[in-house]
Amino acid sequence: MKYFSVSLTILLCSLVISCSGRAGSDPNDPQPKFYSEDTPGKWQVQTPTHVPRVEKATIEGKPGLRVVVPLEATPTHYIEAILLTDKDHRELVKKSLGRSQAPEATLPLPDGDYKKLYVVIKCNLHDMWEVQYKP
Repeated sequence: MKYFSVSLTILLCSLVISCSGRAGSDPNDPQPKFYSEDTPGKWQVQTPTHVPRVEKATIEGKPGLRVVVPLEATPTHYIEAILLTDKDHRELVKKSLGRSQAPEATLPLPDGDYKKLYVVIKCNLHDMWEVQYKP
């Protein structure tokens, strides 16, 4: 029983340490909540495959954005969602993706006078990445 208690304590401590290391979980954490090409933080090596590429698009005659993430998705490494947020990172438009879906989406531009928008992608392994879009 003693060994079980020690093992359980070690396991719980490891879990707390690993979960507390997520970007943005601590306001004093120097790691950014949203990674980008300019601020890749601990994910520097992931930059080429996680920075979303954005171009103007048209959806049923209305303006939109075509977003492509250059990641070759696998069942164990994939993009969970592609979002469009305002300057305060409030979600405006979201497309959820499954493990087998290509990491791309065409999102409608929301009505309103937005001076600054962000395209944000959520990777299941490498947190959230963003690129600024100026309408």
